[in-house]
Amino acid sequence: MFNQKYLPTRFGELVFQNDIVRAKLENYASGKRKGNLLLYGPYGTGKSTAARITAETSPKNKEALFTEDVDAINCSRFKQDSAKLVTFAMIERSWQFSGQKYPYAVLDEFDLLSKAQQDSVRDMMDRNEDRSGFILTTNHLQRIDGAIQSRCDVVEIPQLDPATLVAGSQRILAAEGVVISDEIVLEMASNCQGSWRSFLRELEAVVEGIRAKRAA
Repeated sequence: MFNQKYLPTRFGELVFQNDIVRAKLENYASGKRKGNLLLYGPYGTGKSTAARITAETSPKNKEALFTEDVDAINCSRFKQDSAKLVTFAMIERSWQFSGQKYPYAVLDEFDLLSKAQQDSVRDMMDRNEDRSGFILTTNHLQRIDGAIQSRCDVVEIPQLDPATLVAGSQRILAAEGVVISDEIVLEMASNCQGSWRSFLRELEAVVEGIRAKRAA
């Protein structure tokens, strides 16, 4: 599936609606800026991927590894059965051994956390503000406690306009060896409500259709 096959692995592969957002996140990825980030915006715009790559790209010792799988967490994992629960203590412990100059933990869909859990994250922010930070994502900014927001650089990841989606498709079409006119791709993009995820599904269907006709 295109959503997995073309999942960005490097900062330069991320698709942003504007250069302001790209430059801001790039400053965190490069280590020029430090602190907590809160990324918000509609579904399918790449918030989770941008958060993960920003955290992974930040300066680090490449030989070091996290001791626990807590560098990127969907917050639903805090609500699973107790045997599989991620704890905040695990996150702080992983920071100690991460090898990063300023390690980040990504908490995806942060709005799933309870008020008490958000308070725990706030306390961790305060305890570790000079050493490490969080990158949080949400589709629902209004569900994030104001005290958390005040401790973060709050960045909107907006919907992608059709022209941006078309530009982002060029690398994929070249890799697939398929030519589709910009007019057709633009029409597809216009029906995807600014979602990169939805656009990739549409693009994949068209590419498969073209290949089926070739094989017939």
